Amino acid sequence: MLPLVGEAQDLRRGLVPIAFAAWDGAKNERGGNKALSRWKFLRLARWELEKDYLDELSFGYGSGDLGDPARGKQLVEGICVACHRIGEKQLAPVGMAPELTGVGRIAAPSYLRSSLLDPSEVLVPSPNPNRHYQAGTLDGTGAHPNNGAYSWWQLDPTGKQISKMPSFSTMSKEDIAAIVAYLSSL
Repeated sequence: MLPLVGEAQDLRRGLVPIAFAAWDGAKNERGGNKALSRWKFLRLARWELEKDYLDELSFGYGSGDLGDPARGKQLVEGICVACHRIGEKQLAPVGMAPELTGVGRIAAPSYLRSSLLDPSEVLVPSPNPNRHYQAGTLDGTGAHPNNGAYSWWQLDPTGKQISKMPSFSTMSKEDIAAIVAYLSSL
């Protein structure tokens, strides 16, 4: 049984985001490589809704929340395609960062905005770090070590996992909203 309050959740907020992941072993899916459902929200009527929490989760569904998707596309194609593969822009090496083609089907606008402002808040696991090897010196077992460039996180000086993606918190609210609008349209 899931406790009401835990490290990653507080069900007493009255609204619980829920999504489902399915791995298909026949397609070698594992880790971050899986099929995901769209986020749904489970309303727990026993608990009063927290306004700030509701405002955060509902970002992108209200009038004026999202910006101009055409501007967002320009920004994404000028910044994000260096690491992410997106639609027809398949410039980054496979596995360098999460694939964003179709991200609008599975990610809520509030999650996309959070990912831009604080990429370390939720770390998506790399789909298979063992598929990219570093040529050169062999490790103690005689194998080529994994290529760290294909891990989506790194350790900070305290040993905590942090995203390799930089924060875009210095970007204007309008540009963030435009990027979220474009990614939501995919």
